[in-house]
Amino acid sequence: MAGRVNNRFPVLVLAARTVTLNSDVFGSVEARGLVLLLDIDTVTGTLPTLDIKVQAEITPGGDFFDINGASFAQKIDAGQDALRIFPGLTELANKKISDVMPSRWRVVATIGGTTPSFTFGLYAESVL
Repeated sequence: MAGRVNNRFPVLVLAARTVTLNSDVFGSVEARGLVLLLDIDTVTGTLPTLDIKVQAEITPGGDFFDINGASFAQKIDAGQDALRIFPGLTELANKKISDVMPSRWRVVATIGGTTPSFTFGLYAESVL
């Protein structure tokens, strides 16, 4: 991946979560890409699932749309994973997306199952 890493910051700090949530909205005015680092410590419940996708903001404080292909593979166990978004990458489903980051974006974490709980953190590195 071309470019240089600008900084690392938490998108969702490490915590136990039981319901679907949206992250804060982040700006990436100077960044061309992003690396998302997922760390899942514990998973409980019956058939728990975690789906994480990246969305771009259409209007300030308003509507969002899914960035095509910018999602992790569905998670059911503890572990780590990374998702890279940067122009010119050779695409690999749920791992590498060839795209430019929008100026404003957020992450949606959808949790499913019966009494599911995922203890996880999601961190980002902007790439200039």
